[in-house]
Amino acid sequence: MNVLYFFSSPAGDVPVDDGLLSRPFLMNPMQEHPHLKLGDYFKAIEQFVTGNNGEALLRILGTVRQAPVSSSDIAEILIRSEKHGGLYHLSSVEILGPDVRHKFVVSTAVTESSKQWLHREFQALQLLNQSFRLPYIPEVFLLEELELHTPGGSSKLMLMLGQWFEDHHEWHLHRGDSGEPHWVIWDFKRGYRRAGDREIFEIYEQASLILTLYYNVKSTHQIYPWLHAAGDFVVKCADETVDVKLTTVRGYEPLMVFLEEQDLNPVMALITFFLNLSIRMRLDRWEGVGEVAWAPDFSVRPTVQGFFKALENMEKEGRYEPGGTGGFTSLLKSFRKDELRRLSVPLLDFYRQESREMASLVENQLDSHCETLWSVIQDLPG
Repeated sequence: MNVLYFFSSPAGDVPVDDGLLSRPFLMNPMQEHPHLKLGDYFKAIEQFVTGNNGEALLRILGTVRQAPVSSSDIAEILIRSEKHGGLYHLSSVEILGPDVRHKFVVSTAVTESSKQWLHREFQALQLLNQSFRLPYIPEVFLLEELELHTPGGSSKLMLMLGQWFEDHHEWHLHRGDSGEPHWVIWDFKRGYRRAGDREIFEIYEQASLILTLYYNVKSTHQIYPWLHAAGDFVVKCADETVDVKLTTVRGYEPLMVFLEEQDLNPVMALITFFLNLSIRMRLDRWEGVGEVAWAPDFSVRPTVQGFFKALENMEKEGRYEPGGTGGFTSLLKSFRKDELRRLSVPLLDFYRQESREMASLVENQLDSHCETLWSVIQDLPG
């Protein structure tokens, strides 16, 4: 089989030549690896998916296609470097043959810290897929550590093979010449484009719904941390439909710490989850890489709607009981604006742990946010 290397770009695939392969591998945009070259990175992915005569790959392909696949069915493998994230390096792996066409994502961790995160993520994705059976996060199939030997030394990389969400793209807040904020979908197939209001409403509503559906009311376990700035959510807009997926789960644990099990207050924990959701949904980075950005008020209503759509589904499934959705709505509507702010202030500690810049922005926007949130809550039925 033929294996080809590319860089993915908005203008299409960029072939990787020998000159590029000999360049230092970047651990992040500002730091070169001490001895690994770009070619070593691509070779590691190739070895990961084709090692042992591709035994694991053929087994996984057979499972996802629900039909046996042999090595003779595969003519080409296209490996595309898609993105260098804060923790992992992401590449897509496309398998091509006369009757086979399938795409996976390979996440690669280089540092000891990122390897720990990737191992944790693999376990979290497996747990959530087994526990919830929901279609919003990727299936993961394989986690392996590879040791690379180069003239400069040896390095161990950790690689994870997972489900690729085809034709799904990141979106981010941008500023035009006038400085007015708007949302741009980073569509690598058709080019970057400004998102319409209906699309953005759906995006925020679905992202909010997804995070809430995976929330465990009894234990208060939740997907956290997550970031729009990191491109954690992706969207596919086609044929008047909007489809949002969550590509990563860095952790699944309670945000609040209760000293004793009997101290656990599921209603208070849900209020905290809701308030944090309403704030965090508004955070991004300008153009995806710039300063921390704060989304316009428009984003608050779909965030609240998505939360309550999920809560209603959870209530029907017997996963949410304390007072029911109607009771929780009434409780939120009883809060004054200043009470919403007082309940939100402790969340600043979580943001300070992540980024002073982020915490400062949230603190400056908190009064205005709670006014907007209060107004949206008052419009809820019931």
